[in-house]
Amino acid sequence: MAALTPAELATLLGPQSANKVKIASVPITVTNRWDGFSDRFAKLLTARLRPIVRAAARVQPSGAVLLKAEVIQKAIGQPEISEVWQTQQSDEPLAMKLSLPLVAGFVDRLLGGGSESIADPAAELRSLSETDRQLASRLSDAIRQSFVEAIQSKNDAESCRLDRISTALSEAWLSDCELVRLTFDVRFVQGAGSFDLLLSVDLAESLADQLTVAEKKQRYESESDRLRLTDWAKASRVTVRLAQTSLSPGDLNNLAIGDVLLTEADAGQPCEVLIDDRVTFLAEAGQLDGQKAARLLQAISG
Repeated sequence: MAALTPAELATLLGPQSANKVKIASVPITVTNRWDGFSDRFAKLLTARLRPIVRAAARVQPSGAVLLKAEVIQKAIGQPEISEVWQTQQSDEPLAMKLSLPLVAGFVDRLLGGGSESIADPAAELRSLSETDRQLASRLSDAIRQSFVEAIQSKNDAESCRLDRISTALSEAWLSDCELVRLTFDVRFVQGAGSFDLLLSVDLAESLADQLTVAEKKQRYESESDRLRLTDWAKASRVTVRLAQTSLSPGDLNNLAIGDVLLTEADAGQPCEVLIDDRVTFLAEAGQLDGQKAARLLQAISG
């Protein structure tokens, strides 16, 4: 008995290798499963921002992407304003990251000035003073309060604590942690910007809408392909069977060391080669380099 690797088995099977399972690559697609939560959160935040900026404001969802934490960690730049929070709904923290144009527009609006455009490079290069950060905290507080309210609405929870923890985005998660990034666009009368909510997958799943029929089918097919790929990657058990016979219970009980078992197979009859207990080839037994070997003679169809 021996174990063959997938590559060795493919060489052994020859033309029959056309029956191998081909795994189609299934791209990760951005779904709309968080549209319901994002819309509800955006409406809550819009209503909360208008009294703060004392003018028209609008918050709109602009996308949801599944990514690894290392993508966020590698893209971190300075200066930036971000906060990491913890909620009892998830073991992993969640975070908020404000774009600099949004911070510039919000601060200028609070100070009574004209907000810079999101397309203005100066907004990206603007240094953040302590005053900027203090004023921007009013925006982050509004985001946090709206998020808590949106969670309560979704989960019908009586209460939800969202505690700020002193952790940088580069240290909030292990690099292989999967996150869902929900992005929102914010517009004021003068100026605009965006911000991200970074949620662990378990928390995001608790806030997501139910899978559509098409998404359930895609997930099922993807999981089926993964399981088939796992089965194909396993080493196969190969057995060379010299011959076989049957013995009565009495003959079996009388077997002793030195007895010769006489089979019903003709001396010139080829051996059977079984792959995972299925007869696949006929072979001729022999030896090679001091080891027992079998030379394949014929493939067994079916």
